Amino acid sequence: MIVVRKAQNIVEYTILLCIVLSALLIMQVYVKRSYQGRLKAESDSIGPQYSVGHTKSSTTSTTTSVSETYVGGTTKGSEILDTAKDVPMGVSFTASKTKTTSSKSEEVDSFAEDDFNP
Repeated sequence: MIVVRKAQNIVEYTILLCIVLSALLIMQVYVKRSYQGRLKAESDSIGPQYSVGHTKSSTTSTTTSVSETYVGGTTKGSEILDTAKDVPMGVSFTASKTKTTSSKSEEVDSFAEDDFNP
């Protein structure tokens, strides 16, 4: 009789555990949707973000490179070298100068009023 009662308790606890786990799995969907809704509400309260068709972007990049190579002898002063250098015979010497300029501008002409309702 005691063995049957223990087996019945184990079955009852197993069924109870299955019910609790099923409830948690079902509630997972609602918790996730609630979190996503709260996140969207917070992002909407910040204001309108990048709007396709209403934002103009311009990027300009300029790279200038000058290189001079000397093989043996004395170099002359140039825009790269301020003073003359002595280069041993049979040795090559390369001097280079690189200048990079980059600029980026972005302007917003207007936001779509339909997308943002505070």
